[in-house]
Amino acid sequence: MKVCIRHEGFSQLRSGRYWVRIVAIVFQKAWKEYGPALEWVFEVARGTRTGCLLSGKTNLTNSLGPTCKFGRWWFAVTGVRVKAGETVDTDALIGKCCWAEIVVCRSDRGKPANHVEVVPGDPPITDEDS
Repeated sequence: MKVCIRHEGFSQLRSGRYWVRIVAIVFQKAWKEYGPALEWVFEVARGTRTGCLLSGKTNLTNSLGPTCKFGRWWFAVTGVRVKAGETVDTDALIGKCCWAEIVVCRSDRGKPANHVEVVPGDPPITDEDS
């Protein structure tokens, strides 16, 4: 049985680009008005913020168009585009590294919030690059 350990108090990172490792991808039955979603949990793998955790969500949709965040994130990590009708295993992504771009802003209630986007790119050469 898979058990989801909820991380409380994710690190508040500054806006920027971070080299991260995927540590979990967890199914959520309902996410606001968007329906089922996947919560991706990342750990910063390089640089001065190594070890900090962050998360982002991708809703599960029947569309793989340019606005499909899951499709963009899958491609950013694997370099392979998901095709309609294809079955993919998110467990295969655990432990893989990728770039995460974070924009820190305020939620509707005035609390800090991270907007995360996973983007393709080569690994950093030095810690200063991450």
